Amino acid sequence: MEFTWPESAASWRQRARRLTEDVLRPLDGELPPAEGGLPGPLRDRCLEARRAAGLWGLAVPAAHGGAGLSWVAHAAVHEEAGGSLLGLDVHGLWSVGEVPEPLLAAGGGGLQAMLRACLQGRRQAQQIPLRAAAGLRTEPAGGGAVRASGVVRDVPAHLAGDVVLVPGADGATLVLDRDLPGYRVSVPRPSMASGAWVDLECSDCLVPAGRVLRGTGAAASRWEARRRACVVAAGALGAARRCLEAALAHARTRRTFGQPLGDRQAIQWMLADSARELHAARMLVYGAASLADRGGDAAPAALRARILATEVACAVADRVLQIHGGYGYARDLPFERYWRDLRYDRCAEGAPAALAAEDALRLAEELDA
Repeated sequence: MEFTWPESAASWRQRARRLTEDVLRPLDGELPPAEGGLPGPLRDRCLEARRAAGLWGLAVPAAHGGAGLSWVAHAAVHEEAGGSLLGLDVHGLWSVGEVPEPLLAAGGGGLQAMLRACLQGRRQAQQIPLRAAAGLRTEPAGGGAVRASGVVRDVPAHLAGDVVLVPGADGATLVLDRDLPGYRVSVPRPSMASGAWVDLECSDCLVPAGRVLRGTGAAASRWEARRRACVVAAGALGAARRCLEAALAHARTRRTFGQPLGDRQAIQWMLADSARELHAARMLVYGAASLADRGGDAAPAALRARILATEVACAVADRVLQIHGGYGYARDLPFERYWRDLRYDRCAEGAPAALAAEDALRLAEELDA
């Protein structure tokens, strides 16, 4: 099975490829060896290059000044961007200039200024995963306001911008701003990669009525599915593809004990397994995106795509590092960094086992129906 690119998606894919090859990949070497956030000047250069390439507001409708990309085109951009260490979403670079769908759907009244600031990149809005919001308790506070208490633990730091959307089980979305009294974001807990985790803490936090977005449950679910398929999963595909291409070139040129490394059957198996698994994950990602573009419910397929693509990418990065031997672990090659950052992508927005269990329950409900 092959995926046929719509013409419009192919053009966006080429634009993202030029950004990745001409700008982002040459800057990969400026990533600091220490983990944590990007240095300000490096971050600014990447964002300026993104804006200059027109890769801004990818999922934002044209009516709001964005690119209004289809899901397929959105995924194509992130697959190309994943070919650079700086292009992976773990750095939060791609959330700047983007706006979660619930905020767009209810962006009237007092939220207009916030919406404009997010579109311009002066503020950063992110939506945390739906299942993570369970730690927050809410109660009516009169006049449409809500009082929030509790702690949302282990939120990926790149999803905790200065504006955080917290979707609730009641179909409403809370817009938490760092200026709200009683709301704070904990100090990031660093990891072995670029990513980190924080806790969102609400202590008798009064969320004004204008920050309680009613009837946005469907928009929050669509946005989570879009992030899963078009950002996280597609980016992992691009990273795995870059690793595999490098391994193929290395296997052809590297000679050990008088013969090319690629002539050894064990290496051939590793390369073949990687190519086959990557192709399967790619079909799942673009199948989910295509389904959404046709108006279907892509949430189940996006969940499966996110699980498979990140697991495959981790496996490919591990094999490729091994194929390169000891040198593959050196920091002047990208593989050890991919190996660490992809592991973060695999678990940052929900552990694979928990997500697989969620998918199994959904399938069971479909079979019962």
